[in-house]
Amino acid sequence: MEFDDFFGSNNLPEILKKAKTLSKNECNSVFEYMRGKKEITLFEFGTQKGCSAAVFLQIGKYFGIKMDLHSWDIKDLVQKSVVNKKDFTLHIEDITNRERVVFDKYRPNLVFLDAHPYELTKNIVSICLERKIDFMCHDVSLDIYERTKNRTRNLSDKSNGNGGTWELPIMGELISESLLTHDSFENEKLIVNCVRDKYGLAIIKFKR
Repeated sequence: MEFDDFFGSNNLPEILKKAKTLSKNECNSVFEYMRGKKEITLFEFGTQKGCSAAVFLQIGKYFGIKMDLHSWDIKDLVQKSVVNKKDFTLHIEDITNRERVVFDKYRPNLVFLDAHPYELTKNIVSICLERKIDFMCHDVSLDIYERTKNRTRNLSDKSNGNGGTWELPIMGELISESLLTHDSFENEKLIVNCVRDKYGLAIIKFKR
């Protein structure tokens, strides 16, 4: 009920219509994850129009979280009707193979992955797993996974130009193959929960 009141009291329903972005159910998962947090330094990879950035910023404001959001993309497509650029830091650059430099500089405690290229995504997930940084992966629906297999010769073509969406395959590669068919996974280090709604969102939390 609290989330529904929050969601209906701002412009998020209209924002979510503007791009292939988080669904309402996926936003609810983000909302519950961020509940109780005091400070978040968030890295977002794949910004596009700024819809997911707006979701994070509005939830952070609702909970009174001290939020430092850094978003990366290779083009500036952010729309001022979606999010105010003054509220976050937009980096227009490809940081592939420079990920550790960026992580060392800004030291995130949460990462949101929605960029898709294999090498960049794998490098970032590897850093998060190594440093025990919570992260979220968008576009992890089973339909998107099947399309990626079709576009990449059953995941053998890892080039950027094939249209593959690599978040879920890399979760299967680096965390557990069970996530390719199941919505949750847990071991002694972390917990994974997937909302397989529309595009799909996986939230990976480390046990403290």
